[in-house]
This record gives sequence, structure tokens and C-alpha cells, in this order.
Amino acid sequence: MNKILNINDVINLLPTIFEYFVPGFIFLSSFYYLTSRKLPSNILIGSIAISYILKAAFSVVFKSHTWNVRAVILCTTALILSIICIKFTENSKFNKYFRMINNKSTHDDIFSDVIDYKNGTTLRIICNDYVYTGNLLFHEEKGKDSWIALADYIIESKADKNDITSTDVSYPSVIMLKVSDIKYIQLYYNENNTVL
Repeated sequence: MNKILNINDVINLLPTIFEYFVPGFIFLSSFYYLTSRKLPSNILIGSIAISYILKAAFSVVFKSHTWNVRAVILCTTALILSIICIKFTENSKFNKYFRMINNKSTHDDIFSDVIDYKNGTTLRIICNDYVYTGNLLFHEEKGKDSWIALADYIIESKADKNDITSTDVSYPSVIMLKVSDIKYIQLYYNENNTVL
């Protein structure tokens, strides 16, 4: 009989546990997923803290609502606030000021700091036998296992002068390079860049 009471107590606590964990977890997981960052190991504590703040703010604004309405509003608010935080922290001006003040980046991946996504960036990638020059189309954020895709590319051979370009092919083409094969990368920006 005592076990049944304990299970009933836990069931009765589920709405409270939901309100003090799920909104914060939605906020953090969507923020980290949409910014391509790894979830921190202390996500439980962060989720509880953010959920508590959201619940406290919600209780000041909205006095009486049923649990279902509160849960939907808290989760929706967490998702919207996460997107707003992403817009703010991914802003190039914010990152410039953060680098000036702290000499650090808010990103885990250097490409987010040096690539001008708005106006485009041309990369000159030096590998062992070839040099690849082209406009960055896409890049992954998986460390050395990442790939970089270039459009409007030129492949220069170090051994001979036979260059290959994307215009040599009669249809649109892209070249992909594995980051682990790259020695170094030179970046070229136009005069309207938002990085420098």
C-alpha cells in the first residue's frame, strides 16, 4: 500500500516537474541545436534555472490559468526566447564587440567568425598536391571529419599547369574537400564584408 501512495505522489508531482524542467530544456536544446553547439553536461541544472525564471515571470504576468495553458505558454515562450537569443548572439556586431571586450568568440567553430555569409567569402585551400580556390557554399561543424563545399572553383595542380575549373563541366558543379586533408586556408572578402 505504501508503494502505491509513493507512485500516486510521483504522478501528482509530474505537472510541477514538467513546469520546472521542460521549458528550460526546450530553450537550451533548441539554442544549442540551432547554433550547432554541443549540449553542456549541466543541462539539467540549466533547464531547471531557466524554467524557474520563465515560470516566475509568467506568474507575474498571468495570474490564473490551468496547468495545460501554463505548460503550452511556457514551452512556446521558451522556444521563442531561444530564437531571439540566437538572433542576438549570432549578430556580427555582437560578435565584434564581444571579441573587442573579451578577445574570444562566442562560437565553437572558427568558420562562424571568419566567413561572411551575407556577402560571400572566397577560399583558397592549400592541400598536399592541389590548391582549390572557390566560393564557400557549405561547411560542416564536426572538427577534422568536416567537409567544405566550394562553388565556382578552380583546381590548380602543383605538379603541372593543367587547371580544372567548374566551368569546364557543362552543368553546375561543386567540389567537396575534407578538412583533415587541408594544410591551410586563405580567405578573401569583398569590400562590403561584415567580418573585418
